Amino acid sequence: MLKVAKFGGSSVADAAQFKKVKKIINSDKSRRVVVVSAAGKRNSSDYKMTDLLYLLQAHLKYGVAADEIIKTLRDRFIGIRDDLKIDYPIEQLFDSFTKELSKETPVDYIVSRGEFFTSHLMAEYLGFSFVDAADVVFFGYDGKLDVEKTYAAIEKAVNDNGKVVMPGFYGSLPNGKIKVMTRGGSDISGALAAAAIKADVYENWTDVSGILMADPRIVKDPKRIVKVTYAELRELRLEGTGELIPTFDEVLELFAAGAMPLIIELKAHGGNQARLAEAVVQRLDSYPGLFCIESFDPRAMSAVRKLRPGIVRGQLSTDFRANPGEADRKSTRLN
Repeated sequence: MLKVAKFGGSSVADAAQFKKVKKIINSDKSRRVVVVSAAGKRNSSDYKMTDLLYLLQAHLKYGVAADEIIKTLRDRFIGIRDDLKIDYPIEQLFDSFTKELSKETPVDYIVSRGEFFTSHLMAEYLGFSFVDAADVVFFGYDGKLDVEKTYAAIEKAVNDNGKVVMPGFYGSLPNGKIKVMTRGGSDISGALAAAAIKADVYENWTDVSGILMADPRIVKDPKRIVKVTYAELRELRLEGTGELIPTFDEVLELFAAGAMPLIIELKAHGGNQARLAEAVVQRLDSYPGLFCIESFDPRAMSAVRKLRPGIVRGQLSTDFRANPGEADRKSTRLN
């Protein structure tokens, strides 16, 4: 068994979140590849690392003093290191980055450093090898991913190192310059890693199920946004990152070769079990690879069975009869 685990920005926001990640990784030895985003917000008044790096680039471009931003970034990474009590010279790595900054420094390079530094700390904390995404994820000058070259490089890196941490969100161009992803970001990086090594499972760890009207850390039981258009969805970013939310089709496209089985969880809500099941199975009719569909909601599983009896199904466990609404709220959490 071989698993790839991807953790978003809120899941690596501080030392406490790092410890949760380590507990998850250590609980299953098959989790040998970890992909992380840049450290996200720790609370509602905090700053996302990626946002600070974009702000840093703007200051440099227009000749505005950026000392305070640089200090904030530096202190944040040092704070994570110190709170974890690991011996890693993150100051030297960060200072070498800031010494080369100028108004001509490409924005893609600057904003990618959030994932870069976060991944270095995570690799040190887990005792894994750090693999720079720039060395294994390759784009052409037209911006298209070089799938064959990328898969071969990731596979070799994992075979050579055994257990690795890789930054998400970016890769490199033929001239070696950094290119950040504009669609799906670190989620896409994790999917690439899973496909490249033919992983048995790709886990995308998250904190909240669905799109909520408010931050659940501030507002108790915030209401869920029931309807959102595709255009509106494209305006949102995953917390702690600059990443867009990938569509189901975009995720399936990454696995079009069918190299790795997919586990698809249906998160039904508001009586849409049948509609959701129908939309998903129709899209999967043309998917060439292996997959199964699972859900905490037995109504969703019943709909799948009626629509496509041959699809492998999995009923996840929940106290559904005692509290019907519980099935709508179940999700993978870092608790």
